[in-house]
This record gives sequence, C-alpha cells and structure tokens, in this order.
Amino acid sequence: MLNTDFVSRRYFLRIAVSAVFWIIHGSLHAKSSAQEVKISCNVPSVRLHEDTFLTCFLPEDVGQTKKDFTVYKYSDSETPDAVLDCWWLSGILDCFVATGYRYDKQVSNKLSLEIPRVSSSHVGTYACQVASYPPDLINLCDLNIFSEGRSLCEIPSVKINSQTALTCYFPQDLRKSRTDFSVSHHSTPGDTETVLTCQWKADFLSCSVLSGYVFDNKVTSHLTLSIPKARKDHEGTYSCQTEGAVSLPFKNCSFSLKKETMSTCSAASVHEMESATLRCDFSADISLTRQNVHVIHFDGRENKSTNVLNCTWEKDQPFCLTAPGFEFNNTVTDHLVITIPRVTPDHNGTYVCDLQGVQFENFELCNFVVISGIKIYIYDIE
Repeated sequence: MLNTDFVSRRYFLRIAVSAVFWIIHGSLHAKSSAQEVKISCNVPSVRLHEDTFLTCFLPEDVGQTKKDFTVYKYSDSETPDAVLDCWWLSGILDCFVATGYRYDKQVSNKLSLEIPRVSSSHVGTYACQVASYPPDLINLCDLNIFSEGRSLCEIPSVKINSQTALTCYFPQDLRKSRTDFSVSHHSTPGDTETVLTCQWKADFLSCSVLSGYVFDNKVTSHLTLSIPKARKDHEGTYSCQTEGAVSLPFKNCSFSLKKETMSTCSAASVHEMESATLRCDFSADISLTRQNVHVIHFDGRENKSTNVLNCTWEKDQPFCLTAPGFEFNNTVTDHLVITIPRVTPDHNGTYVCDLQGVQFENFELCNFVVISGIKIYIYDIE
C-alpha cells in the first residue's frame, strides 16, 4: 500500500528545495573561490535534434549510500523543473523521468541522463542534487545548441488554433554582445514580412512585434517567439537574423499546420487463400455524423483504384455495397471492419477509408501485403 504520509512529506520537501534552488540560481554560475564544489554536471552542446548526455558527478557512491537524488532544469518559470527525481524504497531505486529524457537507473559516484533529439524544450541550465547536500555545494551546467557559426531556428507543427513557438539559436549571446536582431517570415517566394525587430539602446532592448506573435523581450544565445493561435497565414519559412556591422549567416526553418487525421486503416499481412480483415478507424462516430464512407483500393501494378466498399445513409441507417471478394456486416460507428474470406494477389495494394466532405490529406493510408504461396500447416500426431 502506498504510504501517503511519505508521499506528502516528499512532495513538500521537493517544493522547498526547488524554492531554495531558484533563489540561489543567479549566484551559482560562477564557482566561488572560497568554497569547494562537491556536486557538478556536464552536458555537451550538440547540433539541433542530435542526442546528448547530461552527466552528474557526485561526491559519493549513491548506489551504496542509497541517498535520494534529483536533476533540475531551470527555465523562466518561478521554480525549476525536476527532469529526474529518484528515491530508494527498501533498497530498491525508483525514479520519475520527465518526457523527453531517458535514464537507465545506473548510479554510483556519477550518473548519466540521456537527452534524445535535443530541441528548444531541453535548452537551459541544469543542476544535480543529492539529499543532505546544501545547495551552495552545487555547480550548474548549461545545454546549448551548437549552431556552427550561423543562426538556426525551429518551430513545431501544431493543429490550427493551437499554441506553438519559434525558437532562434544564435552562435553568440546577443545579450552580452548587444547585437540587434530580427525574425522574418516568408509566406510565399518573394513575399517577406518582418515579424520581430529588436534593437539595443544602451542596456535596454527595444522590440517591435507583429500582431499574432508574442515576445517576452528576453534573449541570450537563443530566444522564443510565441504564436498563441497558429493560423494558415503563419505557415511558411522563418529566419532569425542579426543586424549591424557583421551579420551572421543564417538557416531557414519551415512551419506547416499539422493535418488532423480523420481516418486510419490497418490490415495484417496474410498468405494466399487465408482470410483477412481490413479495419477503418474514424476520429468521430460516423453513425452520428452521417457521413458517406468509401473504402478505396489502389492497385500499384495496374495503376488503378477501385471502391471496395460504399456506404450511404438512408433513413438513419447505413446502406452499403461491397466489391466482389469483400464482405461487410453493415455496422458503421467510429470504426468498421471489412472481411476478405479468401485472399488472392489481387488484394495487394494500398487502402484508404474516405469520408464525405474531408480532404484526402486528412486520411492515413495503409498497405496490405499478400504473402505468396499457400501456408502449409504441419501437425504432430501422437
């Protein structure tokens, strides 16, 4: 049974530790000459979307002493986030690992936290903490994107009206160099608009932001330009550029809205003459939306398409017709299942579950492979 008192105490302890960490965050970047650092970490800079490892160097063999330990990531929020939190119960190590990280539960006087496909959500400052060690004995480390001397960017694809953000990566800290910068949007070839322009006036950063974008006026070697509600006119390519006497080279990144999948299909490969099923799954209950359904077979050998199932609605009931060699039980809900009693090579090909009023790009196709030759079954007779 879960010890709720233990969990509660641990939860409030984590909050207290997080608060202390945030307070001292600004003072821990530089190693104090008056105090020896007991816990440190290292994380190599990598190219965008490559893998890296964060390594914590601990003052003792935690695998033997069985002390709890945590890896924190600092962001612009009020408290750091625990991306790895591990504790010992009856000598057994258990851990929480945040999404986007991997941990193999191996620990001694060091541990390694894998960070696969590094992106903007991973960039920041990290700290390793071991129970009973005060925060002033901890050294921080930074994960940065290696941009190879040029400006890079990325922007995740999302569904329409969802929130996303453009992240720019620069080969230098623009806050320290006081370099002006801008972000441009290229919606079509030759059609360019500047969505963000920032200039340094002494120590003050003055920015102009186009409607539909939000900038928090914070920049280091990277910046985040938020898009609260992504629209069709946000699609295109973007570039992050520096201004001034020496302009750094840059590489564009592209953004497109994520297409909403309205139907998928699946069919397992079988041998000739066996029976098979083709399943369509829909994002809504078709018996409620009353959309006509067509299951289409594309034959790559003869470059032709055939409707193997056509369903229309008559008096709130589906009226369905199947092509020869296919069977259907006339049941349509948020899915349907077509049976192929005896599979032949003619059934090979690609299938799609088409819905009335939905564009083809919103369907996910599936391939059905017929394995040549009749499957032979051998039975042992005792």
